[in-house]
Amino acid sequence: MRNLVLIVMFLILILLLAACKEKSTDPNLNLPIIETNPVAQIYSGKPNVGVTVISAGASPITDLAICWGEAPHPDLNGDHRNFSPSDSSDPYTTGMSLYDLNPGAKYYVRCYAKNSHGEVWSEDVSFTMLPMLWDVLDPGTTNSINSVFFHDENVGWICGSGGMIKKSTDGGSTWTTSYSGTSAYLLNMKWFDQNNAWIVGNQNTVLRTTNGGDTWQSIDAGTIESAQFIGVYFENPLSGYLVSIYGAVFKTSDGGSSWQQIRNEGSSVFNDIWASGDKVIMAGEGLRISEDGGATWRAGLVIAHEYQQILCREPNTLWVVGINEDYHSYGVLYKSDDLGETWTNINTKAESGINSICLAPGTQNMWLVGKHGVIFSSTNDGLNWTLNYNLMNTIAFQSVCAVNANTAWIAGYGGKLLKLKHSKPL
Repeated sequence: MRNLVLIVMFLILILLLAACKEKSTDPNLNLPIIETNPVAQIYSGKPNVGVTVISAGASPITDLAICWGEAPHPDLNGDHRNFSPSDSSDPYTTGMSLYDLNPGAKYYVRCYAKNSHGEVWSEDVSFTMLPMLWDVLDPGTTNSINSVFFHDENVGWICGSGGMIKKSTDGGSTWTTSYSGTSAYLLNMKWFDQNNAWIVGNQNTVLRTTNGGDTWQSIDAGTIESAQFIGVYFENPLSGYLVSIYGAVFKTSDGGSSWQQIRNEGSSVFNDIWASGDKVIMAGEGLRISEDGGATWRAGLVIAHEYQQILCREPNTLWVVGINEDYHSYGVLYKSDDLGETWTNINTKAESGINSICLAPGTQNMWLVGKHGVIFSSTNDGLNWTLNYNLMNTIAFQSVCAVNANTAWIAGYGGKLLKLKHSKPL
């Protein structure tokens, strides 16, 4: 009997020692368990960082933070943000977007948590910001710039709100004002050659120059109810078209000396017009296509999308860009190789509406710009697109122009003007 008691006591002692040993060798069982999430949306310039709380440990979490910096193992002495611990059951995730990070720089992120038993740090997660491809120019105005055009690497023009027209002869470094004679909101500018150009805007504004922009003449093309001309296109010195925001179309066959209204305004919004012979295409809430010089029209593409601009590369290729109004206002791009008979949808991955597109002459280099500072570039004729980071993700870009593969400009609201500074777009 005595031996049995001794055996029982011995077993109890072994169990107690084992329990003590487990407790002493695994003190971290009482601490929180956390991990840093992979960094997302680096391409947007606003990378998302987050922490997942796998377990709060043996007591509630009292402190939770995300730390970041350009050196490994960032801590609470540098950039960080504190979060209120969740009352929900484990696991849970929380996070934030980072702003104003340095282009091209490598960053490290890690997370911190604390409860009554102690504190823990997660492993570092690193990421690299996109490089800056664009220089910011000073056009000497805060007026919104709605259209930019350069004849070559030096001579270019911008126009926009308040009747603003400006010219540069040094690639956009400095600008001089050209008297427009109006305070209208100027929306679109098209140069046929270095002497002849047209600008349209609200207040029934149609401006013309025949002397390279030295002077601008106000043209009476006709009165429209909306009082806002938004698109202009000349396919040759004599034949041209104007379109109003609600789809009224005016045509000239004598270089703009006289105009004939060939389509009345409706309820749909339009933004641009293009023509080749008897084929005329308007871009807006869907496309409107005429095969007989504007006498009759048919609908084309997706009506729910709002297309902003038409780009043509002779002899047969067209692109149209715009906004997918059905799906969170994402950008849309369509390409046609048969002058608009059939179209292919190209996925740019643009999460904001696209306002303008350009092609560097004689190359396959293209750019797209749009809302929320979005800039995309392509080096293979628009088949694939890469986001260009630019630190202006709150600005709406309205117009883009390129004269070769290495020289391009972007214009937008608030007098914002950018110029490509790298030899090749990424």
